[in-house]
Amino acid sequence: MPAREAFKLGRALVVPSRAESFPYVVLEAGAAGVPLISTNVGGIPEIVAETGTTLIPPEDVEALADAMRAVLGNPELAKWKADELRDAVGRRFTITSMNSAILQLYYGALGRI
Repeated sequence: MPAREAFKLGRALVVPSRAESFPYVVLEAGAAGVPLISTNVGGIPEIVAETGTTLIPPEDVEALADAMRAVLGNPELAKWKADELRDAVGRRFTITSMNSAILQLYYGALGRI
C-alpha cells in the first residue's frame, strides 16, 4: 500500500526508533501533513528542524505515551504542527535541493583527496 494511502488510516505516524539514518517515511509523513510522533535519532532532527514537532528520547516509554496522548487529546494542535512540518519539508527537501546538497558533498570530498 502506498504510504499516502496508509497515512489516511491513522491519526498520526509513530516512529519510535532507537536508531535511524534518514527515514523516508518521516519525510513522506511530513509531506503528507500527518502528525508525527518520533524519537530524536539519526536524521530525524534534520527533517523536523525549525518546526513545532517535538522529538522524544529513544527508549523513553513514558515520553512516547505522553506524546501519543497529546496528539490524540489535541488534534487541532497536532494538525497545526503537521501542517508546519509539511510546509518545511516542501521548502527544504525538494529533489533540486537534495540533489544539490549531495553533489556539494561529493565535490567537497573529491577536493579533499
